[in-house]
Amino acid sequence: MSGITRYTFFVAAFCAVLVFGLNKPAQSESINALLATADVAAGQAVSAKCTGCHSFDKDGANKMGPNLWNVVNSSYAYKDGFKYSDALKSHNGKKKWSYSELDGFIASPKEHVPGNKMAMFSGIKDSKDRANLIAWLRMQADTPAALPAAK
Repeated sequence: MSGITRYTFFVAAFCAVLVFGLNKPAQSESINALLATADVAAGQAVSAKCTGCHSFDKDGANKMGPNLWNVVNSSYAYKDGFKYSDALKSHNGKKKWSYSELDGFIASPKEHVPGNKMAMFSGIKDSKDRANLIAWLRMQADTPAALPAAK
């Protein structure tokens, strides 16, 4: 192949990748679909990664992070007595910790809410681990939130 032909080939291949989306990572299943088959016991095991900074029991004390009892579907910065970052406080009353919000935050706190205090935690990358954890968090409430419809 001559230099021009090789160049044309690579440009065409690059354009095909862009047009057909071959450069995009495979989409993971939605959190709603994953929650339908989530393992609550496995989620409790995943929660061990969080216990250095969070407690989960009813009326539990805040640690470096807030107590997470009843977090599912609560407002951002919902826990009285905890000093939240300005980044999280700016969402209070505007956003709730829905299943998809929790999934995004747990996957990458730094990217989901830039400027929050969890920047040192890189997140949980495995979507099934996140779903299991969120399913377990759902159970840490007087009345667990309804599961979403699988999509």
